[in-house]
Amino acid sequence: MSVNRDLNLGTVVTVALFLVVQTGGAVWWASQMSAKLTSIGEDVSAQAEEDLRQWTRINGNEDSIAQVIALEAAIEAQLTAFENSIDDLRIDLRSNNNLLRELLRGRGPE
Repeated sequence: MSVNRDLNLGTVVTVALFLVVQTGGAVWWASQMSAKLTSIGEDVSAQAEEDLRQWTRINGNEDSIAQVIALEAAIEAQLTAFENSIDDLRIDLRSNNNLLRELLRGRGPE
């Protein structure tokens, strides 16, 4: 009976030792996964904050660009008006030059 009892005790000890080692391995693996998940969560959180900061910057730039486009349109309208005024002044200047030439030739204006 002693052999069976020793065999049973040896088997129980072997199984118990196996279970302890397996459990320890599982606990170690779970703690490693927990650390990795925590690290990944921190990385995702930091990236989300950076994305939000960049999004705010992009929106601010879009607003600034819209203002620049509006100012560009206003400046272009003013330039067109100045070009028209310069064209009118050139016409007036040519007319005045022609009148002065006629006066200098002694003919006088017609």
